[in-house]
Amino acid sequence: MKDVLVQESREDIKGKLAPNFDGRFCYYRGLDGKPEKTKPGKKILYSTGQRVIAESTIIEVEEDYLRFDPLTPVSRPNPASPSKRGLEYVDAEDCGKYDIEIMGIEHSYRNTHKLVRGILENRREARNDRDLLKHIVWTKAQDLDLNDSGQFQERIEPGYIDNVSNQIQLQNCAYPPTDPETLESMFKHSSKVNRHFQNFEDFVNSAVKFYDRQGMSGEAKKINSAFSFSSSSSFSDSAGIDIEEVKQKVRQTV
Repeated sequence: MKDVLVQESREDIKGKLAPNFDGRFCYYRGLDGKPEKTKPGKKILYSTGQRVIAESTIIEVEEDYLRFDPLTPVSRPNPASPSKRGLEYVDAEDCGKYDIEIMGIEHSYRNTHKLVRGILENRREARNDRDLLKHIVWTKAQDLDLNDSGQFQERIEPGYIDNVSNQIQLQNCAYPPTDPETLESMFKHSSKVNRHFQNFEDFVNSAVKFYDRQGMSGEAKKINSAFSFSSSSSFSDSAGIDIEEVKQKVRQTV
């Protein structure tokens, strides 16, 4: 079974991107009969004719439509010449990867999420500066000239990069900001981080533990010493049970 390549205008594709789409599913309509060369679980790729700029996973295949999840932004070479009308059957693996040189070392990443995580891992200053992170994505990974209006339109949506970064740095507390003010600001302005941590103290403790595990004791001490919390927020009951430790175990189990 094959993946599917579709050509549409940039504006039509943007309307199906997850950050811009209000519904649960997207559709590709106008099929002439049920396609026999693809199936649920295969990829659907959207191209402007020049590059693949978005992709998703097919959920349902019917006589006159394909149903799929809202699109995720990418930027890859076309795996084949897209049809101006209709769809082409392709192998999504032929799209290539994001190739980027970071600190003199070549890296290759399969998708945008892994690319952002790789930049946060290898360019520590990007952990505190979202503008720098986006600039690296656009100019190094996508190899765009941002002064060229055409190439500027090719950039991965800023909001999508922010969403991916928040998931990595805040919800998962991986490569969190090392600057205490930035750490606190990002936490306060995230609408989802409280679903993963009981409070800001819990998040700070997780950030400290992350850098301790990374062998970056200096960063861990800087973050830890920047904040002071009430001792009442972590206590043991009369039986000597650490309530906060119990809550942490429950969260990890869930």
